[in-house]
Amino acid sequence: MSSSFDSLVSLYGDHQLSMQSTFGNPSEKKKLRQMTPDDVTKLSDVELAGLMYWIEKQPAYGLLSNEVDKAILLQRYSVRKLSLDHYYSAAKHPEYVARREFVMNNYTYVPRDRTGFELPDDDEFQIAAKRSCFSATFSKFWTNVVDRFVEMKITDADIVFLQTMLLWSDSHNCRVSSEMTRQVMKKQREWVIASITDYYSKNRVEGAEERLGQLILIIGDLEDICELHCEDFVVAKLFDLGEQKKFWYDTMVYTPVNMKLNILEEKMELMEEEEDKENIPPSKSIKQADPPVFNVNTHKISDIMAPLPDDVCYKNLNLFLSSQF
Repeated sequence: MSSSFDSLVSLYGDHQLSMQSTFGNPSEKKKLRQMTPDDVTKLSDVELAGLMYWIEKQPAYGLLSNEVDKAILLQRYSVRKLSLDHYYSAAKHPEYVARREFVMNNYTYVPRDRTGFELPDDDEFQIAAKRSCFSATFSKFWTNVVDRFVEMKITDADIVFLQTMLLWSDSHNCRVSSEMTRQVMKKQREWVIASITDYYSKNRVEGAEERLGQLILIIGDLEDICELHCEDFVVAKLFDLGEQKKFWYDTMVYTPVNMKLNILEEKMELMEEEEDKENIPPSKSIKQADPPVFNVNTHKISDIMAPLPDDVCYKNLNLFLSSQF
């Protein structure tokens, strides 16, 4: 049992080095530079290859017989895997964390006044709007995840445990259709908990029980943050602030399967409330300035929230959309 976990830990370390080597020699100390929109294309290609490589190294995933469940798990895991990789990369640079500068795996960092979603032709207003859209969730991942990783001095073994728990999380239960898939997921969670416990014991990790408890608590925060981030992206996209069609993130990561089931209704209610506020007669005070107002592209909602062909959870979505627009 522990030998297969040890193998995954070794593979994960090699996997991270392999992705980083695409951007330079990991053995050479390379000066970090500020990330630009031009960096995203290559980064997205490397991250997609990395996701597929890592999922293929999970024996239980390859043995799943339900192809629809496999596709759903891959989509659900994509945002979790990428986010966790990013948080781990950032946590390796405490001095940047202290300044809230997010270090990526390609020898770049995202400054605190940027989101990483900027486009080459964005003006100052668009940059500020994106920052406003994503800032609350960004604040959560700094405090609830990255800061804790730095404090714990997180290791490859810890990350492999988290990656495995996120791949087989019970939060996927309502999304998959096969009871056999759910049983595999449960067994994998039990396996990795036993494996990390054995790993800590074998390597005489100090405070092993407390450390495992901290990791389990972080899992809940990771899942919440991933969901919130995808929801933020939906809002940004509705306001033409999050266009990512040229990248695979748009079709695999930022999809309905990675959001709450009732997210469309909630966002619609929020927009209606904002619209009602806009219809209130303005104050006669000449000191009051009208705030900038975005125009929501409602025709995009059906594309943004397009269901998966076999996603049972969204079988009534088309009916809902047709009744709303």
